[in-house]
Amino acid sequence: MNPAISPSPQQQQLQQLHDIHLPAQIGQWPPAIGWWFLALLVIITISASLYFGLKRYRHHAPRRQALNELQTLRTNYVVNDSQTTLKALSELLKRVALSYYPRNRVAKLSDQAWLEFLDQTSDKVDFQSGPSNALVKFRYQASTSQIQPDVIDEIFNTCKQWIKSQK
Repeated sequence: MNPAISPSPQQQQLQQLHDIHLPAQIGQWPPAIGWWFLALLVIITISASLYFGLKRYRHHAPRRQALNELQTLRTNYVVNDSQTTLKALSELLKRVALSYYPRNRVAKLSDQAWLEFLDQTSDKVDFQSGPSNALVKFRYQASTSQIQPDVIDEIFNTCKQWIKSQK
């Protein structure tokens, strides 16, 4: 080509063209509104789970403590001292009942009324007709030598079932 020849108008326009410029990348922040709702839903779910879990944990604290104390009574049980054990079991059941039921309903109960209450508050146990009526029967006797160790074990099991059944 001859340098003296001037470029045509089309060539001049082509030389003025620039490369194609791509738009800037879309940023990650701020996220779309759906992500905000999802984050809020996750926070609410975790908060509700913690709240109700803590509430349930606190509600069952008397039951856990009573089961621990029942286990301690069972390990410390001495065959010759059944009366003290029966008294401690009855007191433990009364404390658990006072934790879950109104004071005016539980505090005044004794003897047969107490056993009826225990039967009414649990479908799984029978205090009146089973060997667990020894909680009341031998309460005021000086000697409880006629209570066999296997009967005491059954009373422990009945008490444990009653404590576990309390909601």
